[in-house]
Amino acid sequence: ERGKLKEEMVPAVKVDNVVDTTGCGDSFAGGVGFGLLQNPNDYIGAARYGNALGALRTQGKTFAVFKSLEETDRIIQETYF
Repeated sequence: ERGKLKEEMVPAVKVDNVVDTTGCGDSFAGGVGFGLLQNPNDYIGAARYGNALGALRTQGKTFAVFKSLEETDRIIQETYF
């Protein structure tokens, strides 16, 4: 607001068993980009998508770890609301 920065913490999405962290940063960035495309002014929502996709990436070595948009939204709802 009026040129001031605002800091807000967006907690991680918890995972029970990390299989592989390769690509987690890329998945986070993709999630943030997707979130900003959905709502360019919602940085917190974008970070939540990033966290969700980064967490999903840890669950295996293939693209099969990623869920549908509906399932990803459910993960976000369960984690943050």
